[in-house]
Amino acid sequence: CVSASARQSRPVSPRARGRLQLMPQTKRKPLCVDLYGQLRALGELPTAVHTDARTLVTALAREASGRGRPITLSEDRLDAVDAALRA
Repeated sequence: CVSASARQSRPVSPRARGRLQLMPQTKRKPLCVDLYGQLRALGELPTAVHTDARTLVTALAREASGRGRPITLSEDRLDAVDAALRA
């Protein structure tokens, strides 16, 4: 894990900020992903970005292992996941 002070911060785009404002803050769902044979609990995220966050984690795992086809998300969806993780 990387400490919050060690992470580079980038501003949240207005488009992602608008999407986050539309998300009900009470609807959150735990994100658990099977990575390298172990179930990892990655925290709770708004349901509106839950699937995109799971897709992003899967894409990063595939890229790190060099296996599977590349997965991409549009820039506004990546920004929404980023904003949700920072909230």
